Amino acid sequence: MSSTPTGHSPLRVVRELRTEFPRVVLVLATGDLVASFGFSLFFPFLTIYLVETLGASAAEAGLVIAAYSLCSIVSGIVGGWLADRIGRRPVLIGSVSGATLLIVSMALASEVWQIALIMLLLGCIDPAFLPAARAAVADTVEEIDNDMLGKHLDGIQMAVETMARTLKAS
Repeated sequence: MSSTPTGHSPLRVVRELRTEFPRVVLVLATGDLVASFGFSLFFPFLTIYLVETLGASAAEAGLVIAAYSLCSIVSGIVGGWLADRIGRRPVLIGSVSGATLLIVSMALASEVWQIALIMLLLGCIDPAFLPAARAAVADTVEEIDNDMLGKHLDGIQMAVETMARTLKAS
């Protein structure tokens, strides 16, 4: 098994993360990783679906994706503000619940305008998760040793690179 630049295997780094950080930090980080990975797969396929199945032009498909991105700029700022005002947990739960409902409702959409509206709303709700999650982590972890954090980030990077090479080879 390959090792990280610091000499630790990726699995060892993951085991150390479990013991050195509170559970909430790992849950939020895992949720962020899964969501980021999911959306990186979602957008290209949504574009293909809009163009090939619903008959949208490439420009229209790009505008649908842009609607999410433009709204996410404001949503991230508002999400951080709300997390400070009403608490981290309500923003986290509201963001995840709202995003889930909107993504499920996308299965019922049969027109480009319906998906565009859903993506617009999704851009207003989903990105609020990130600032609330990061604030919750900051509230939980009192002080982080930079050397320890660098070691763990190196291990995570190595694990992701190994997974990417494995997926690419298959």
